[in-house]
Amino acid sequence: MSPNDEPGAPARVLADSSLWVEYYQPTGRPALQAAVKEAVAQDRVGTMAMILIEVLRGALTSESYEALQTDLAALHWLDVTPAVARRGAKIGFSLDRAGKPVPATDLLIAATAIEHGYALWHNDGHFEVIAENSELVHRRFVP
Repeated sequence: MSPNDEPGAPARVLADSSLWVEYYQPTGRPALQAAVKEAVAQDRVGTMAMILIEVLRGALTSESYEALQTDLAALHWLDVTPAVARRGAKIGFSLDRAGKPVPATDLLIAATAIEHGYALWHNDGHFEVIAENSELVHRRFVP
């Protein structure tokens, strides 16, 4: 039984890089920052390879790179398995044929959330399209 299957357990969250960008900004919305901080404190947040790459490459200095790397290392690591890749490809195949293409990076992130049973928190319209056409559970923090 995964933590998400336990009755009354709060959902595990995969926080997309679009969320981390605002979370770390001094001008970020307090509601978003509070929600992320609470989920991290409750040990409910995961990350994966693509998000790690996107967040770390956006660091402005070596010091902020190291701080971000430390923060992300404290989160649950979600592997990109063959099942994740196949699910992402299948969702992308369906969306392309429906005239709704989205970046492969977003397909990989969404498929990781789905396969691992995590809700995806984000600030990216591509995930809205994916959620409308898949089993993705998500929360978009809109301004």
